[in-house]
Amino acid sequence: MRLPTLSLAASLAAAAPAAQSQCVVTPGEDGEVSTWLLRAGAAGTIPSRPSLRASLTRRMDAPTNPEPARQDLLSDASGWRPGASAGSSLDVAQLLRRRGPGVVYAGLALRAAREGRRWLSLGTDDAVTVWLDGEPVFRRIAARSSRADDDLIALDLTAGAHRLVLKVVSRGDFDVLARIVGGDHRPDPSLRLELPGVDDAACSTLGDQALRVSPRVDVVAEGLRATLALRWPGGVAHPLAQESLAFEVSGAASLTSSIPLRGASVADLDATVAIPDEGGALRVRVGGATQRVEVSPRPAAVRVLRRAQAELSAIDPAFGVEPPPFPRPAPRPPATLPLGSLWSIERAAERLGELVSTRDRDAAFVDAEARDLTELLDALREGRDPYRGRQGALRRAYRSPLDGSLQEYSVYVPPSYRGDRPFPVVVGLHGLHGSAHRMLPILLGLYDESESRSHADRHLPPLPDTAAILVAPFGFGDAGYRQQGEHDVVRVVEEVATHYQTDPRRTYMTGLSMGGIGAAGVPFHHPDLFAASAALCGYHSYFVRGDTRGTRRPWETYLMELRSNDRVAVNGLHLPMYIVQGTLDRPLSHSQVLADRYQALGYSLQSEWPTLGHNVWSTTYADGRIVPWFLTHRRDEAPASVRFRTYELRWNRSAWVTLDALSWTDGAGAEVPVRAGRGGEVRIAVDRRGVATGTTEGVYALTLSPPASLVAEGQRELPATLDGDRLTLTVGRDNHLVRRSGRWTASERRVSLPAGGPVREVFDTPMVFVTGTLDPAMTRVHERVAQSWARRHGVPLRYPVVTDAALTDAMTAGRTLVLVGTPRTNAALARLADRLPIRFEGDDILVGGQRHRGDDLGVVFATAHPDHPERALLVIAGNSARALYRSASLPDLVPAWVVFDEALAPARGRILLGAEAEVRAAGFFDAAGRPLAAGPAPARAAPPAED
Repeated sequence: MRLPTLSLAASLAAAAPAAQSQCVVTPGEDGEVSTWLLRAGAAGTIPSRPSLRASLTRRMDAPTNPEPARQDLLSDASGWRPGASAGSSLDVAQLLRRRGPGVVYAGLALRAAREGRRWLSLGTDDAVTVWLDGEPVFRRIAARSSRADDDLIALDLTAGAHRLVLKVVSRGDFDVLARIVGGDHRPDPSLRLELPGVDDAACSTLGDQALRVSPRVDVVAEGLRATLALRWPGGVAHPLAQESLAFEVSGAASLTSSIPLRGASVADLDATVAIPDEGGALRVRVGGATQRVEVSPRPAAVRVLRRAQAELSAIDPAFGVEPPPFPRPAPRPPATLPLGSLWSIERAAERLGELVSTRDRDAAFVDAEARDLTELLDALREGRDPYRGRQGALRRAYRSPLDGSLQEYSVYVPPSYRGDRPFPVVVGLHGLHGSAHRMLPILLGLYDESESRSHADRHLPPLPDTAAILVAPFGFGDAGYRQQGEHDVVRVVEEVATHYQTDPRRTYMTGLSMGGIGAAGVPFHHPDLFAASAALCGYHSYFVRGDTRGTRRPWETYLMELRSNDRVAVNGLHLPMYIVQGTLDRPLSHSQVLADRYQALGYSLQSEWPTLGHNVWSTTYADGRIVPWFLTHRRDEAPASVRFRTYELRWNRSAWVTLDALSWTDGAGAEVPVRAGRGGEVRIAVDRRGVATGTTEGVYALTLSPPASLVAEGQRELPATLDGDRLTLTVGRDNHLVRRSGRWTASERRVSLPAGGPVREVFDTPMVFVTGTLDPAMTRVHERVAQSWARRHGVPLRYPVVTDAALTDAMTAGRTLVLVGTPRTNAALARLADRLPIRFEGDDILVGGQRHRGDDLGVVFATAHPDHPERALLVIAGNSARALYRSASLPDLVPAWVVFDEALAPARGRILLGAEAEVRAAGFFDAAGRPLAAGPAPARAAPPAED
């Protein structure tokens, strides 16, 4: 239990004598407030784009007589009604039973014990105006959904009473995320929030409505442990005279306590009670609210979990420990147990523990998982690999290097697999909000659209024998098979090849919807892994998306090309493609662009355009017919012809060709080597005479490693012509080539470029976020910004966040360092600041020869770590709290560095900046690490050094 240490007693006495009946709101632990006085405004229609902004403006300017914002909440609260939500956001629509577009008002009274600046951190729908004591202090008009810390508004308060009113215009959500904090961005003990006109009984009822109880059950050696997490995410309302909330647990266990209400915020409480193995009912009473919690775990699950804790902890000291830690102790599995099998067993125990912890009611599934874990542990005790010879649909796992968590994937081992010969592998990628395990029957045409996703994932139908192993990665959920998601897919393919006898020439990929995008993108990035692909109802070009039309900056065009499968379709020279999209799934161009590109290239293509909507997989995968189609194709491991294009060197290899450095040409035609240019391509072929001929585009350095199978027996040298330059390549070894002064020449060593790249692209690496503590007033801001960047909606990946004071060398080993703050506020950044390509001088930001000045100025850049150039370094900096929070408004497509201010705000949640948002400057870095503005004619840069 975390207890606040600050008391309000003195400040309350100084502010005003306590009223006989007064309702106050104690904020949540981070200043969240979801209890307000509410008042409905006008309803009506708000048209959609392009007239949306104008309509919102008219609604904001529409007079109300009398204007609710100008009413004196402290003396007359008539027309207002109190409302509280059991969450960090205020759900106005639910509380006012208001649906559809219109206007609502939310108000609070503020009583300050001393003069000073406070902050209102706000996230609302569409449009908002903030009044303080009847005067407007903030206004924002933007069609958007609410998000925490979207706007930071200064409230300069004198000692005494004030009134705060929000006017929200929304198309229907009316969701308000608000935090009220002090100068250090934490709850302020000298500020009291009040609800005028609300009597004690109604006030207590509001407090009861704001409570959220989350029970968790853990199996421990001595029995069961129930933890009741009591949370007031948006604070709690209570009568001023009330100093605490009574808390009582009765039933299968008993406990009494109280929660103090006299601090700057209400403290969260984790109440833990011991209960017998057979469980029982718990009655939880907090204040006037009562909740019944039923704890009835399956006995078999309890027994096997207790056994797993004892046996797995003896093998892996980190079993049951939340990741990362830094560094993670190495497990000590028996010699007969592959590490992947240990991870799979640990994940099985982890999964069963989650079912017990959440009191899952699917008894059949819980019992099946308990039996499965028992069999795994029995094999482990007998000293054998439990997965060896095991068939059927299996859930397996590996420990991800990205965040140290166990990442699950599913594999179907058919009865015909005996491990005595190589088997082909079909990799299936699920769609948005999909699951890996459910993907296995879908690949065989066993799909019931009416079935709940959870039930379908847990209870698979009998699967027929197949002539291939089926594999379904989770891809970090909704990561989109880019960055972390692509990393997961490639790692799963490697895991399966390690644990099963597979044929590397017959590995195939398919996917649906979001998975259909990945089914083309992943093989194009890794053309030497897959023999054929089937992309179903995928979106293969950012240039036909509705949300990328309109104004485009130069770097946005480049990054759209990087994200578009059709732009790297040339890599499918040896990848037969099967494309399917329903003609009712508009626009058809999402898939047609890739089909057209394949046809134009003359590549192997089969396409179908059935009269269906988005769901074409039910027919395409029907009766498992996709597997026989795949098995007609084999990958040539040493193709005589190679054509490979890339926009980023994280994808740089195809067969025996590796691109080491790209080039970017300015208006004068001089080559400018940079690590992120406009894409590079190589086309090279070995003819029957044993002569190689090739051309390049946008490539500065490459490595050619021709295998002996391409030349006559005994031939050691391969004559080559590259862009008209005559070369001699040695067969069976790496031949490093560099283009200098317009000619290709041999190099003794491979050209090596430092890490870095577009900001979003470095998120496919292990990372550690480091927050600054040098300025106490900014510490909490750093923490919130780091947590916002480290978390991505729909992606169950948890990068560690540590402070600069706690950072050690062991924590950073092999990881991308993400530094939040400035050299004045973050000690880790201060140690590197004088060696970074972007500098800080006071509140100014220096990029190359350009100085950027102004209030609320921020910069985000991804470059190479000065001490470890093979690792990326990401800096998120700003000269104010508002600038740091505004970094969350960066669109999805940004280059390697970007300087911004409040003009960035309209870009929040978008793919591109769009016509309404602006940034100060943006661009990439050259090979020497110097900033280049992203324009049609970038500055000249020095060539990269060889190492």
